[in-house]
Amino acid sequence: MPTGIRGWERGGRVWKSAIFNLQSAMTKVPSEIVEEVRARTDIVEIVSEHLKLRKAGRSFTGLCPFHAEKSPSFSVDPQKQLYHCFGCGAGGNVFGFLMALEGLTFPEALRALAKRAGVALPARRERADRLQPLYEAVREAVRVYRREFLDPARGRLARDYFTGRGFEEEVLESFAVGWAPKQWEFLVGALRTTGVKESALEQAGLLVARESGKGRYDRFRGRVVFPVFTVSGVPVGLGGRSLPVGGEEDQPKYLNTPETAVYSKGSLLYGLHRARETMRQSGTGIVVEGYTDVLRMHQAGFGNAVASSGTALTLQQARILVRYSPTVTVLMDGDEPGVQAARRAVSELLAAGADARVVLLPGGHDPDSYLRAEGAESLGRLLEDSQDLVTFEVSLAGSPRELRAEQRLALARRVAAHLARIPDALKRDVLTREAARAIRVGSEALAGEVGHRRREGGLSDRSSDAPARSDAGGGTPGSRAGELEREVVRAMLVSPEARSLLLPELRPDDMSDAPLGLILSEIVALSENRSDIRIAEFLARLPEPSIQGLVVGLHEDPAPVEEPEKLLSRLRCRRAEGTYRELRRRLRELEASGASEQEKAKLLREIVRQKRLASQG
Repeated sequence: MPTGIRGWERGGRVWKSAIFNLQSAMTKVPSEIVEEVRARTDIVEIVSEHLKLRKAGRSFTGLCPFHAEKSPSFSVDPQKQLYHCFGCGAGGNVFGFLMALEGLTFPEALRALAKRAGVALPARRERADRLQPLYEAVREAVRVYRREFLDPARGRLARDYFTGRGFEEEVLESFAVGWAPKQWEFLVGALRTTGVKESALEQAGLLVARESGKGRYDRFRGRVVFPVFTVSGVPVGLGGRSLPVGGEEDQPKYLNTPETAVYSKGSLLYGLHRARETMRQSGTGIVVEGYTDVLRMHQAGFGNAVASSGTALTLQQARILVRYSPTVTVLMDGDEPGVQAARRAVSELLAAGADARVVLLPGGHDPDSYLRAEGAESLGRLLEDSQDLVTFEVSLAGSPRELRAEQRLALARRVAAHLARIPDALKRDVLTREAARAIRVGSEALAGEVGHRRREGGLSDRSSDAPARSDAGGGTPGSRAGELEREVVRAMLVSPEARSLLLPELRPDDMSDAPLGLILSEIVALSENRSDIRIAEFLARLPEPSIQGLVVGLHEDPAPVEEPEKLLSRLRCRRAEGTYRELRRRLRELEASGASEQEKAKLLREIVRQKRLASQG
């Protein structure tokens, strides 16, 4: 193996640990069996079960299921057994399609297709995964709480609470709403025969250890419980609302599962497992605050509603929403807390690249109470009249014509803070100009304030058609650095000559973009034993739909591949530029510390050398 590959693998651990190795999802099943399942499965047949395809030359086309469109841009290639959307960039193999469409994990997609293809998967090893007992603990808790809710006698109080507010059993069943009796040790007793250990229940946040150190007690007591599911429908936590039992209400009204190894409230959205398909089909999503708000919205026909799980909307949640719908409307109470929650949510949605809209409900209503009082038709009209960021802020501040100078300045700065978080430079520019006109300030002045805030936040631009940067990556695909990394990976993916020349020269810090770095690491691994790369086999090593889509986009790009020698030259120049900047920083430190002229002269010579190397590209 060339020394460059060994160096890459050693250094690569640094950034690999930040993004995790997606191939680990496959370690329990031999690659030969995965390939057998893929070979026995026709992607055209699978896709056709979910959308209408028409023959178009050697391929099949249809409307993309991953974004709203009127003209077909979704293509399925039966020879390559790949799908690709030229509109949104989604792409991959049959595993990736099921994972993206149904929100499955790779093992879940593999099991579904293996059963269909008649391929026997090896028996599961004894459950060594430390997370599995926690998943089982939550699942069993949801089951027994649901059983208590349905019991004619024991669940009557909880059922009366919901039926008295007009909730139908269908929606309560759909979201597995349950009842936790007001008993200190109910859960342990109810699950005693299931094999679920108390330690797992405690680690899953369902039991609390007593301060004495002797025993545990139920966290949820005398509460209706709302299970929180992953997007694929796996329960991982609970939200609870207390009900007075026997006239006693001596605990917090609302309670959520604490952070656990399987439950992270900042990355989960209540109801998304039910809302994702409606969001995809409509191209819009609705964010509300409460669990019952989601239930009411779905019961009233707004099946694209979700809620943050006991927290203000986070950037991670916003990015998840954008995967399913480009437009997201924030639906909040019209009081001051609702306004502030809407502002925070809009800011995160804009940062995630969404078309963010806002509706503030009148009359002190929340979505639940508004639908009960005014009905679905009235709410539908409010949603149709939703406001964009600028209109929302201006409507709160009052007419700019009537604002004093300091009020208009505060409004402009508040809007600039939102605009600065938009990653798409073109979209940001357009909205900045519109905002300047609405607020009655100079567009250049507002753009300057937006730019200042971006620099303060260390934000970088990406072009309007570039994919959003991975959280773990450092490069921006729309930038010069991101374009170079993309071309390097594309060349190595399709050209044996490029792999031969570039592999020995690559360094771990040559890839700042995490997804591209992951793809490159798999190219390195394959290159150890063979010179060719078969795209279908390669995709099977990357069971994450977004990464598969990136690979397909690189592989199918019709543009000529840049000469490997030129790519290598550009890489060397970029390294020199980075070294040059670092040396300049060190020189400033030396000057500030009063270092000797000899030290500074030595550093200056190296700075000149690196600048010369950087200019050779």
